[in-house]
Amino acid sequence: MPLTPGMAATAEITTDRPMVKDMKNTLRVLMVILCALLAPASIGLAATVNSKTLSASVGGVTIPIYLYKPDGKGPFPLVILSHGSPRLPGGRLSYGPRTLREQALALVASGAAVAVVIRRGYGGNGKWVEGYKSDCSRPNYHDAGLVSAQDIDAALEILAREPDIDRARVVLVGHSAGAFASVAAATREKILGVVSFAAGRGSLEPDKVACEDKLVEAMQDYGRATRVPELWIYSQNDHFFGPRLANELRDAFVKAGGKATLISAPPYKAEGHGYIFNIAGWKPDVDAFLKRIGFFP
Repeated sequence: MPLTPGMAATAEITTDRPMVKDMKNTLRVLMVILCALLAPASIGLAATVNSKTLSASVGGVTIPIYLYKPDGKGPFPLVILSHGSPRLPGGRLSYGPRTLREQALALVASGAAVAVVIRRGYGGNGKWVEGYKSDCSRPNYHDAGLVSAQDIDAALEILAREPDIDRARVVLVGHSAGAFASVAAATREKILGVVSFAAGRGSLEPDKVACEDKLVEAMQDYGRATRVPELWIYSQNDHFFGPRLANELRDAFVKAGGKATLISAPPYKAEGHGYIFNIAGWKPDVDAFLKRIGFFP
């Protein structure tokens, strides 16, 4: 049974110094043993993953595609994994080969090929093209999502040429702005479904989104134009797009004809917008959804 803070304080008072020292040494030994036991599993996973970098041209800009595949001949079902967008413009330069890599490897471990697409304007790949005015004079979230979706479209065209990719089994997975782009792309791509982590645009600061009504309208438009099943995951302490807004987005999408199941995930650290990094927390739900829609046999 884990010690609570109160229990730990009691143990410190009632235990003499030599015994405490022995306990610390024992814990160190146990940690070493645990690391040794876990190491082969990690090494084994890495050994079963093949990776390579592809590229696609979108609007005259070349964007990288980091493709991870299980060992074997395939054909493999394909996940296109799309990253989010930071509030501050300077953060866009940080995107590259390590972006969403752990999430990709977790999905590869389930048997999927996974392609992480770095969109235009991120990682130094041309100018940012997803812009919109956040002063409500022209907050066109609908078109911003479709512009982002162009990068997903271009990546899918390149990935479909890979001989070990099963073009009939494609799912879009995204985080934040990348999830919003994935929902937008589903309105025009032939895919099996979408997994959306904290989809949205226009977060200005914690718990403040520019022109929420326009964002809801965009989701309504997307819901009107797509019929593939979607799994939406928002953490309860997401301060980019909180629970109230998440429900409004889902309701607008579904009332317009879209098919979306919303999971209200537990709080994650200090900012639930990063719930996509809690792989152990979401993977069972995502794997179950992917199996249900025929992505996995």
